[in-house]
Amino acid sequence: MPLRPLTLGDFFDGAFGTVRRNPRATIGLAALVLAVAMVIPIVFSVVASTLFDPDRLLDGTGTSSSATDAIGLDVGLVGASLVAGLFTAAANIVIAGLVVPVVTRASLGEYISPGDAWRRARGSLLRLVGLSLLEGLVVALVFAVLVGLPVVVIFTAGGSGTGLGVGIALLFLGAVLAAVAALSIHVRWFQLAAPALVSERIGVLAAVRRASRLSRGQFWRILGLFLLLLLVTGVVQQVISLPFTIVGALFLAAFPDHGGFLGLLVSSNLANIVSGAIVTPFVGSVAVLQYLDQRFRKEGFDIELIEHVQRRDR
Repeated sequence: MPLRPLTLGDFFDGAFGTVRRNPRATIGLAALVLAVAMVIPIVFSVVASTLFDPDRLLDGTGTSSSATDAIGLDVGLVGASLVAGLFTAAANIVIAGLVVPVVTRASLGEYISPGDAWRRARGSLLRLVGLSLLEGLVVALVFAVLVGLPVVVIFTAGGSGTGLGVGIALLFLGAVLAAVAALSIHVRWFQLAAPALVSERIGVLAAVRRASRLSRGQFWRILGLFLLLLLVTGVVQQVISLPFTIVGALFLAAFPDHGGFLGLLVSSNLANIVSGAIVTPFVGSVAVLQYLDQRFRKEGFDIELIEHVQRRDR
């Protein structure tokens, strides 16, 4: 990575180069963390598909024979998805912390082992969880206000035409505004917070304030790269997940009993592990590079790093 303010190409080249040159400390660690995190969701999926066998939901005429089993299966499937989502989110927090020392050392032309990455980042993991919970709380409050109020209007209207129409229009507008607000909050206060928290060994609120200072005057630059990153990684995840989706669908078609549902759920979780192991370190690396780029631009941190490299190489 060049020790100067970064261009668009530098972000992607730097992130890809870091992952490619440090596969064990990036993809390897990410796969391990995700595999461990997905054990409980996979077990949950097995239990859900076993307790609520789809064969029991149909009688000889092909009609539902047990409303309780049908509801139970739906709840089980939704529950399995929610559990998988929660554990994936927790794993992503850990991976984001592990990537920070890898990228910062790579910027100096140095490489660290997975063990070193873990030792450098593990002290920050609880604070990273706190940072994630804080952002989740703020975003939830935004949605509660901007989406909750239109919902109240809809219920108050009691099905009347004009009131119901106004409520639905407000609900749509509120959802759009909430999404825009959530994105703005993330870019302004949280996109650079995790790298700052780990690199500078500071607390949650200090990291948020630090991210706010670094992003001041650079909002559109950070937002543009973040949106481009979401687009690129979204496509990559879909491509990686497609074979697993096909396998799961084939299982479901070949074994229309609980075995098929189990195959579908397991293949979905495996897709999360494989795609996450590749995409999450890349996303985390770009965030660290954005953090370094802002420090280069505002604090002359690139000069400090160049001097450090020169002293090291004497």
